[in-house]
Amino acid sequence: MAHATRVEHDGRLYQLPYRGPGSSGQARAVKADFTPLRPHTLALISLVPFVPAMAYAAQLRAAGETRAVLFASVTSDYLLLVPLGWLLGVHAGLGLPGLYLAWTAFGILYAAMLRRSHLRGLGRGGAPSRTSASGGRCSSLLHLYCSCKS
Repeated sequence: MAHATRVEHDGRLYQLPYRGPGSSGQARAVKADFTPLRPHTLALISLVPFVPAMAYAAQLRAAGETRAVLFASVTSDYLLLVPLGWLLGVHAGLGLPGLYLAWTAFGILYAAMLRRSHLRGLGRGGAPSRTSASGGRCSSLLHLYCSCKS
């Protein structure tokens, strides 16, 4: 670590550079190398909202609600991820950390939209009625595991 300026201090207890026995007289300023939000840390944090989002998406797909998953994905992509990614990553100059922050916001919105669709499906007695393998009607959210009869 090379710095152009020397650190000098002539205090009562400490002198910089050290002038005692075995000293080289080479005191340099030390710069703290601490970055609180590193890209790999943000990458891991950005995945957290996708855990519930993927669970909700899988349940909605299993119930045949593929439009809700498509709508949540496209809406959160084009209303939040693309503009916020550009705003934070390019315009604000944050680069990759800005894109990870935008990705985290996208994951939160995506999970919230899927949760809303999931709860709406439960509020009307589960997913739309589907015919089970036995020919009966099934209104369970996870109709694939349903063995109801009409």
